[in-house]
Amino acid sequence: MPSIDIAYFSSENKIVHLTTHSGQRYIIRQTLDELVQELNPDDFFKVTRNYIVSLKAIHKLSQSFDYKLKLELTPAVNEIVLVSRERGISFKNWLDSK
Repeated sequence: MPSIDIAYFSSENKIVHLTTHSGQRYIIRQTLDELVQELNPDDFFKVTRNYIVSLKAIHKLSQSFDYKLKLELTPAVNEIVLVSRERGISFKNWLDSK
């Protein structure tokens, strides 16, 4: 699958899912750490321990409590995705480079 079709990768209960921009989900065998090594860092960013997102999947970014960043993704997820303060700095730098 071309990386342009991938919205994000998510991990839940040690199962990694690939979600496309059209909302299709696939289980994949690689861990998020393995994927980070293979994906183009210009196109994907590991925002939390459980999510690697593409730029096109970021619908909205807002400041949350404790200076964390709250992400709204497209397709939508059933949980709040918060980027830590520490990771938020490099995430904002990544966004600014786009």
